[in-house]
Amino acid sequence: MTCTPFKITAPDGTEVRGFYCGPGGRAKRCKCGVRMQFQCDWIIRKDADGKVTKRCDKALCVNCTTKPATNKDLCPDHVREWDLMKAKRLAVGETLK
Repeated sequence: MTCTPFKITAPDGTEVRGFYCGPGGRAKRCKCGVRMQFQCDWIIRKDADGKVTKRCDKALCVNCTTKPATNKDLCPDHVREWDLMKAKRLAVGETLK
């Protein structure tokens, strides 16, 4: 969210100042330069209870994302990690979720 200062002068000369906060400002861009449409969903950290506390969140466009599952997007770095993890699990006969 971006905040922009504003100043309004009433007809009687009084000034009102404040901030407008909301969506806007500079749009995030993918590494390739295209406007962001997705964020990488790779889990970076979980707390002791297994709750996700940090995701990669790298900006991705439609051309640079890989979708390993519905509503999941991975950046190119984490696609490589996903492929390695998949290969290791399949090698030991584990079922992928």
